[in-house]
Amino acid sequence: MFETETVAELHVKQGLFAKALEMYRRLLESADDDETRARRRRRIGELEALQPAPAAPAPAGAPAATTPGAPPPLPLPLPGVRAEWDRRHTRVFWRLPADTVAPALDLLLIMRTPAGIITERRTLPVATAEGRTALPVPDLYAVRVAAGRLEGERFVPIVRGDA
Repeated sequence: MFETETVAELHVKQGLFAKALEMYRRLLESADDDETRARRRRRIGELEALQPAPAAPAPAGAPAATTPGAPPPLPLPLPGVRAEWDRRHTRVFWRLPADTVAPALDLLLIMRTPAGIITERRTLPVATAEGRTALPVPDLYAVRVAAGRLEGERFVPIVRGDA
């Protein structure tokens, strides 16, 4: 297997932060110049911030880990939303205008099961206009995400993710 920054970034896109971090550390050791070493050290710091902190188990159906008000590890535009996932869970990072009333996330989860492809839509009210959350989702194949607000039971998108 090739060890390059591109492959490490593919691991990041897949939510495999530990693998990406290990690869960046090996790449740092082999860097020939100061500029490359500095760039790789910065990226290692960013990836270390993405490592999940141990958390108490969440109630069934609730987000596994929510960090209200915590800024996303990588910068998001305002407004912005991003989802990262692997086959077992998804992490969602969002940033909405501070005056957003009833902020919420809307996720379309696409799962590959032995019976075929299934989809599930989840709308999650969130406590703050900016933060991150993680959800356990078995057999996850892909995810589409939007951040916005709730008007009663209706989700009104403000921004959609590229995931």
